[in-house]
Amino acid sequence: MVNLVSRSGQCSGCGACLNACPRNAIEMKPDDFGFSYPQISHSLCIGCGRCLRVCPFKVANTFAVSIRAFAAVHRSPGVWRSSSGGTFLALASGVIRKGGVVFGVGWNQDMVAEHMMVDSTDNLYRLQGSKYVQSDQKRCYSVVKELLQKGLEVLYSGTPCQIAGLLKFLGEPYHNLYTVDVVCHGVPSEQMHSAYIKYLEGLLDAKVADMNYREKSNGWSLRLKVDYEKRNVKKSKRFEYSDSYYYYYVEQALTLRDSCYQCPFARMERVSDITLGDYWGVEDYHPDIATRQGVSAVLVNSTKGLELIGLSQGLFLVESKPEWVAAGNGQLTRPSSCDYARREEILMLWREGGARALAAEYKVSLRQRIRNRLVMYTPYTVKDGIKRRLRRVRKSKARCRSVSS
Repeated sequence: MVNLVSRSGQCSGCGACLNACPRNAIEMKPDDFGFSYPQISHSLCIGCGRCLRVCPFKVANTFAVSIRAFAAVHRSPGVWRSSSGGTFLALASGVIRKGGVVFGVGWNQDMVAEHMMVDSTDNLYRLQGSKYVQSDQKRCYSVVKELLQKGLEVLYSGTPCQIAGLLKFLGEPYHNLYTVDVVCHGVPSEQMHSAYIKYLEGLLDAKVADMNYREKSNGWSLRLKVDYEKRNVKKSKRFEYSDSYYYYYVEQALTLRDSCYQCPFARMERVSDITLGDYWGVEDYHPDIATRQGVSAVLVNSTKGLELIGLSQGLFLVESKPEWVAAGNGQLTRPSSCDYARREEILMLWREGGARALAAEYKVSLRQRIRNRLVMYTPYTVKDGIKRRLRRVRKSKARCRSVSS
C-alpha cells in the first residue's frame, strides 16, 4: 500500500476516491496525527484514473451564489439538542415525511462520529448537534447512488468538501437529491477525538455514552454536556470551555486537517443547495428574534434549496442578507489560519503523549476561568439583558458619530 495523496493540503479525506474505485484498491488509513488519507494497492489498481476524476481537489467544482438568506428558529422544544436554531431538524423531517431518507453525522456505539442513514423522524436526534470532529463516511456515497437510482428522495448533509465529494462521485445531477452543508471551521482527526473521550472517561471514571458540544439549558452558548454510565447509573456532567480540546481546535485552530487551511470551499459561493450555520450577531440585524435556543443562519443556494425549505414545517423564518450572515461567520469568506510552527508542536505533543499531554500543556488564566464560569452559570435572562443594553450603547455611539461627522 502506498499513499495516493501526501500531507500536501490537497485531500479532505472525503472518500470519493474510495467509493469510485472499481477494484476496491483504495483504503483510508490514518497518518501519524490520526488524519485519514487514501492509500492505494498497486496489486489491485488497474490505472483507470477514476479516483482522480472524482476528487473535489483535482477537478473544478461548481459553485453558486446564494439566492436567499434567512434567520431561522424551530418552534418545537426538540431543538434543544440542535447546535443552533434547529433548521436541519425541520428540513430532514420534511424529506422523511415524503418517504425519503436522510444522511448525517451521529455517534456510533463506540462514540465515533460517522455518517449514517436515518429513515424515521424518531431517530433524527442522532444526527442533531455539532460533533467537532471529522466523520467517517465509509461507503455512504455508493449507498446514496443506489437509493437515488431507485427513485428515493435523499437529503445528504455534511461539510462542504464532503458534499463536493458526493457530487463528483455521482457525476450527474439527480432531481431527488438535496444537499445541505455547514459553515465549517475545519476538522480535527477522529483519533484525536477518541483520545479526548478516553481522557474524559478517566476524569469521570466512567464510560462516555453521549456528547453534546453545544448544550443549551442555560441559553445558546459553547459548552459541553457529557452523558455517561457509572455503576449502571446514567449521569451527565457539564464542562466549561476552559478545555484543551476546545481551545486548540476552536480558538487556536491548531488541530485541523492540512486541507482545512487551504479550503477552496470557505467562500460565499457554495456547492450545496442549502448552507446552515449559527447566526452569530443576529441581535444586531434582527433584534426581535429570541436567541435562547439558538438561531440558524440559512443560505439558500439553489431552487432545490427553496423547494427543501418549502418541505419543512415548524420553522420561524425571517428574511435576512448573506452579508449579514457572513459578518459573524469568518469561514464564509476565508479558511481558518494558524501558526504552523505552533501547530506542529501541538500535533507532535499529542502524538507522543495523547490528550493528557495537551491538557497539561494548556494553561488557563484565573481571569479567563472566572469569565468562563460567569458565562456558564449566569442565568440566560441576565445575559440576554446585558446583550441588549450593550447593543443600545453601540447604537447610541454610532448615532453620535454620524451626527458629529
